[in-house]
Amino acid sequence: MFAPAASVWLTVSTVYAKWKERLSDVVQRYGAVALVTHYGLGALFFFGLVAAWKFGYGEPLARQFGLGATAEASAAWGGAYVVYKATMLPRMMVTAVLTPGIARVVGRSPKPPAAP
Repeated sequence: MFAPAASVWLTVSTVYAKWKERLSDVVQRYGAVALVTHYGLGALFFFGLVAAWKFGYGEPLARQFGLGATAEASAAWGGAYVVYKATMLPRMMVTAVLTPGIARVVGRSPKPPAAP
């Protein structure tokens, strides 16, 4: 049976570490633009999830589990948080890709990379 080398397989933790490092580099180069982009996208995504849950997508789940109105509201926030945390990797990727373009649009040039 074929057994590939261990170095071939990428785990979520190695991909996450790579993109976290890349995001850190983007934040060092673009500063506030990168932070506003990352947290702005995060807030948009989180509150979009809460709204989606409250306006229909979570209602069938709440009914299925027999949750009341208060529990349904709590479930909306809790469910949105779980999905928000589970999608941290794609949001880091999007931030790292979009930040240079956004910096160009707002007229912020990146800081030169630090000399080793």
